[in-house]
Amino acid sequence: MSTSCGSNLSVEIKLNSNIEHIDVSTVVEEVTKIFGKDGKNKLKTLVKNEKVYSDNDKLKDDLEILADKSKFDELLNVEKMYFENVESFNSSHLNGHMMFSEFGTIYSRSNLATVKSIHSIRNDGGVYQYEVQLNSNGPMRIGWATQRCAFTDELGVGETENSYGFDGYRLEKWNMSNAFTYGRKWRVGNIISCTIDLAKKSMEFFNNGDSLGVIVEDLINKDNLTYFPALTLSDEENVVVNLGERPFKFPILNSKPLITSPIALINYFRRLEKNIYFLIESQISLNKKNVIFKILVTLFQTKNNLKHYDKIRINNIIKNILFHQFEHLLKNQFIVDSCFILFLRNLNKRSPEKLIVFLELMWENIPKYRMVSIMNYLIFCLLCDFKCTWRNRFDISHQSEVLKLLTAICRETNTRKEAIVNIFFDKIKY
Repeated sequence: MSTSCGSNLSVEIKLNSNIEHIDVSTVVEEVTKIFGKDGKNKLKTLVKNEKVYSDNDKLKDDLEILADKSKFDELLNVEKMYFENVESFNSSHLNGHMMFSEFGTIYSRSNLATVKSIHSIRNDGGVYQYEVQLNSNGPMRIGWATQRCAFTDELGVGETENSYGFDGYRLEKWNMSNAFTYGRKWRVGNIISCTIDLAKKSMEFFNNGDSLGVIVEDLINKDNLTYFPALTLSDEENVVVNLGERPFKFPILNSKPLITSPIALINYFRRLEKNIYFLIESQISLNKKNVIFKILVTLFQTKNNLKHYDKIRINNIIKNILFHQFEHLLKNQFIVDSCFILFLRNLNKRSPEKLIVFLELMWENIPKYRMVSIMNYLIFCLLCDFKCTWRNRFDISHQSEVLKLLTAICRETNTRKEAIVNIFFDKIKY
């Protein structure tokens, strides 16, 4: 078990008040551990011939330069659309009564409720896809509809002109209130992929990546018709819809999402996670020395003791800078579902201790309300993963991996406590 880094490194250590400077050599040593040789060389150009940092603000400014703070701030401004709370579905495109969760879950509270997405495909000749994960397996119709479709309490997807739907409960495809046998029986956890190809004037559905066949090959594409994802659910049915806010579980060849992926943010995250990993290793090294240090520092103020304290100060500044960036990136659902979960899984495989220390660092450097929000969505993603039934429904290795990661995450004290209080028995509802 690791020693809590928050209580160790945030403690106030009483040293002579006149010792305020930090040797540049100590800063270079810590910077090299976390930012590598490039960071070391960049720092040397910043300090020039200076031997000590006598100004904490100057130290912070230089470390922010090493962490590319200005580039990150510019990135956030350019990619701000990926951090806006834009809904994919709302009541203005709804007939009947439905409930929408912040993570894309849709619940029906009417005998027949129909909703059309705010987002539409672009008439650029491309193939578009969205996914629906089934949290129930009753009567539903999943498909597409144009802006001209007018739904009622009795007419849903597939019962109007220019709307098409698939019902895996009844094994039917629908259009203009005409139903024909189609597809295979769906189950809870199945992921239904819906594709539309205006160039070929066709629509096709997939169950867990397996094609169910083309349902229409003479799609009307004139008079500026625009197609939107649309769903009709019976009472108590509920699904999770993904228009591209998150990675597709079963991406269909040559198709693209309605919501584009945040490529620039993904690339930045992959670079940042390397610094975070080295920061974790540095933190573990400091943790091991802290017990001895706190004893010695009360007896002797040797040069080595003061150097250790300087390392703590340097690391605290770096932690604050890096986790500030990390927190912002985790506001994007795609980053959490693709990059963050993979980072946690790899970290746990390398060393469960490093995963615990990393989570401790997160709770120490990210506000509690944000951490609860991050963990809420993280666990939601893991639950969706767990529910997903893959091609071989007798193979539970995937579910086993999800449970291993969830168990490992909950070994960290703050995560376990807040998950129990704020997530498991409060916010995660299907």
